[in-house]
Amino acid sequence: MSFQKLDIVPLLHNPLSKADDLGKLIPSTEHGISVCLPTWQDTIDYEKHESRVINALHGGYPRFVIPAASQRFFNAMRDRYGKTGDDCQVYPSSAAAQRCAEFIRKQSGADVRVQPTDLNTWTVFFEASGCEAAKSYWCHSGEGILSRQAAAILENRPPVDAVESLQLIRQRRAAIHRIDPSQVFVFPNGMAAIWTVMRFFQLNRPGTESIQFGFPYVDTLKLQEKTGSGHRFFPMGNSEDIHRVRRLVQADTYSALFCEAPSNPLLISADIPGLSAILRHSSTPFVVDDTLAACGNLDILPHCDVLATSLTKYFSGIGDVMGGALVVNRTSPWAEAFLNFLQTDDHSDIWCEDAMQLELNSRDFQTRVGTINCNAETLADYLHRHPAIKAVYYPKYTNRDEYNRIRRPLGGFGGLLSFTLKQEKRAEEVFDVLQVNKGPNLGMEYTLACPFTLLAHYHELAFVERCGLSPWLIRVSVGLEPTDELIGRFCDALAVI
Repeated sequence: MSFQKLDIVPLLHNPLSKADDLGKLIPSTEHGISVCLPTWQDTIDYEKHESRVINALHGGYPRFVIPAASQRFFNAMRDRYGKTGDDCQVYPSSAAAQRCAEFIRKQSGADVRVQPTDLNTWTVFFEASGCEAAKSYWCHSGEGILSRQAAAILENRPPVDAVESLQLIRQRRAAIHRIDPSQVFVFPNGMAAIWTVMRFFQLNRPGTESIQFGFPYVDTLKLQEKTGSGHRFFPMGNSEDIHRVRRLVQADTYSALFCEAPSNPLLISADIPGLSAILRHSSTPFVVDDTLAACGNLDILPHCDVLATSLTKYFSGIGDVMGGALVVNRTSPWAEAFLNFLQTDDHSDIWCEDAMQLELNSRDFQTRVGTINCNAETLADYLHRHPAIKAVYYPKYTNRDEYNRIRRPLGGFGGLLSFTLKQEKRAEEVFDVLQVNKGPNLGMEYTLACPFTLLAHYHELAFVERCGLSPWLIRVSVGLEPTDELIGRFCDALAVI
């Protein structure tokens, strides 16, 4: 089986942004992991499950919209093993299936059973009352069978040898941190990696709460809300919150503290060295998600116990494969126990074909990220000066001193920014005419924009607004387009005001 890197040039110059692009996969492949939602109202109607939008979707982000190949596989397993009224999901290991089943029981009280198959997979069957919980586990955990594996099984393709590809991925990730590849572990996606480290600390510190510092990506917080023994949440991630955390960890034991560097979507940089000193003094594990650091802009590993990353984003850059990684700090007091856990735990591994595609896509990631850094800074500077803009959320302008404390000598400010308008409610008009690709995901070679607060938090808008997120915020992941062309598109869109 041959693997090729997709040609994304059409997405640079002819973005999927018009009304008749609704529902098209970005990029246009059965494994595409974003979907075009070209207008503000499309995003709202997507969140409200309006048939106009849902029926138009060719796919979506795989943890939110089950890929077509995965659904075909689910249907085949339901036809073979199911009972009347059953629904199901399929997982690549017995342990992952059992975790899903236990989550469904706990969240819904539904009857659940796990059915081994002769295809080296495990099917979780549940009654109708367990459907929402099953969707939550699929979304939050990242452990389910995705499109390439499902298609391979349906087409009777044997697994390919991906040992070399996995080793190259580990080597590239290790080279960023100047460490041994044995400290790097690869997962099907970033949330599967985070869920694994979360499970480790829940097992090692049973009955203790976790701490979330700063406003995180939605599923990281949802896992803490729905698993474990509770959590403490400090959404602002400022100096006052650091003082509150210090008092907490001095007085009690916590399973771990989770933090993003920088945060999504406000690009706030926490005081990572300061947090590290507090947590090490109290023996509280420190887990940092550096996905938005864009593969190497920041030097975080010396300050934390475990570093989690979505390889789906900047490392891949194409949008046709998912991946995640954990990097273990050898100097951490938890290193030996965590390494042993990772080597023996029955967690979900990245599928061989996904590993091979990810390796191919990532061969030029360092050059690509360098260009994205420059392009994003140029666009951020333009927006920062624009008279219609109220705020630009970008590390250069948001907690810059804290960002610079962990910034590598040649590191940039990353490829993600968000902004709001002085006339906030006119964001819908600006977004609708903006000529860039529009949909979820970030870190791609092509620019992507979305009304992030609506897309990620539509059903909790009042809560997230109290945490500092405007419902009128537009998030932009900057790509490789020529900057004069990109700025021209934003200039045209802002001209409607």
